Amino acid sequence: LAMETDPSDGDQGPGNRMRARVVMAEALEKLGRADEAKVQRTVITAIRAGESADSFLRAGLATRAAEAYRASEAILDKTYCVQSRMAVTLAKLGRDKEAAVHFRRAFELMPKAFGRMESHCFGCEGVFGGGESKRIADEIFTGMVAREPKNPRHQYLLGYLRSQQERPAEAADCFRAALALDPDYYSAASHLLGLDDELRLPRAERERVALALARLDPGNHHNGWNVSQIRDLAALSTVLAAHAGDLSVSSRPVLTLMQPPPKPGVSAYSSYSSGSSS
Repeated sequence: LAMETDPSDGDQGPGNRMRARVVMAEALEKLGRADEAKVQRTVITAIRAGESADSFLRAGLATRAAEAYRASEAILDKTYCVQSRMAVTLAKLGRDKEAAVHFRRAFELMPKAFGRMESHCFGCEGVFGGGESKRIADEIFTGMVAREPKNPRHQYLLGYLRSQQERPAEAADCFRAALALDPDYYSAASHLLGLDDELRLPRAERERVALALARLDPGNHHNGWNVSQIRDLAALSTVLAAHAGDLSVSSRPVLTLMQPPPKPGVSAYSSYSSGSSS
């Protein structure tokens, strides 16, 4: 489930990404499923090699970084993050034809690398930074949606691209389509709500999406929703009460304010303060 939710685990630091795969590999080995464990280990090895290449890129040594990414690709050429970082690095070096090959490969791999909650790792953020990369992505993502319109990841990725192309209305339609197919698609809901300033979403839709984000992340660890976006406080209270033990310290007072007045001598906050730690 963790790997399905965020396969890339990209917001973790070097050496700490792909934690779910590490645990999965260990579990498979203990179950005697060595071949399956080896698959997970190969992915992890390739990612770690890519992280080593990142250090060259951080230092401004793009040529050395490209060589190191190539070594990572030799371990496994089916990892989105290595392909995307290779493409971005080659583009920086002006090696556009080579970069185009890797951009195409990265975009083809993107649906399997992005789950309901996507995260970018170092070097992947600029994957839509150039006109040629956007053109390639447009070709691939529109093709994916045409072939599999009921795949929420394809709808989401096309929406992500449209937002990068500064086409917010089209992006919103794609995010709506992704949410209609998968109501638990956190990133689609988050990006749709993020377009509110530009599009002024209908109030009912804005509240519905914010409530969905509150349901998916009641502790608001990812700052996806705000109580000011929700007028139906009874609905929000119901959502948060169902996950009281998961709430962060900063979120619990919000729930407390929406509870009925406590009985004399009983703290309204106390019933929620024991569910999580600071």
